[in-house]
Amino acid sequence: MIPSRDELLELSLRREGNLREAPFGVLLQALAVHGRTLVLEVGRSPLVKKIVLESGVPVDCRSNVVQDTLGGFLVASGRLSAEDNHACFGRAMAQGVPMGEVLVERGFLTPVELFRVLQQNLAKKLLDLFTWREGAFRLVADELPPQSALKIRVPQLIVTGITRFAPQDEVNAAVGPLVGRPLALHPAPPFALAELRLTSGQERLVEALGRGARMDEMAPASGLAPDDITRLLYAFGLLGVMVPAAMELAT
Repeated sequence: MIPSRDELLELSLRREGNLREAPFGVLLQALAVHGRTLVLEVGRSPLVKKIVLESGVPVDCRSNVVQDTLGGFLVASGRLSAEDNHACFGRAMAQGVPMGEVLVERGFLTPVELFRVLQQNLAKKLLDLFTWREGAFRLVADELPPQSALKIRVPQLIVTGITRFAPQDEVNAAVGPLVGRPLALHPAPPFALAELRLTSGQERLVEALGRGARMDEMAPASGLAPDDITRLLYAFGLLGVMVPAAMELAT
């Protein structure tokens, strides 16, 4: 089931739980919509990620996953060789400065490129959590860092995470109760749909929702595959963009 507003509020106040009961996308939406500022630890032994949120927006993610490091991200994306990564990391450790500072100093990145890469790396670390079927989460007492310039657009992150990475059984369980029901766009969603970057097929699905279409009518209307439709409906429902038509009329 897609959680209700009351269920999201209750989830945002929990101090601990597990991802089987509260998948990461649902947990993230709960914390975002209620503007929580905290450090959230998500773990699946031996992997641990600590996410810093400011007013519900992820601004940092500390991880013990090698591929999540800035250097590992740049090597995996072909922007830095393993040898240069090792050399820059060693220099950063010796000088006690951030890896990014060394990358700029040595000319591998400009300051603007560094900011963009840090933003991309943060998004990648968070998107990985949408794939986790198992794991536990808890609030931790770590001191919050100074205010960060990095900001992740939570609605776009949730749409991308669910449409690309969420397990299909999670998606099916969420949208199953919607089968056969006319669906609609919420008349006053928490954010403007224009904030989302949608494909042409996804935009056509939005148009179908505006007409009160059922799920089985959306494939011919949008040109999307059934699994793509269910994933997008799950994301839209979680974000409060899509509701059953009867609820839209009652709003």
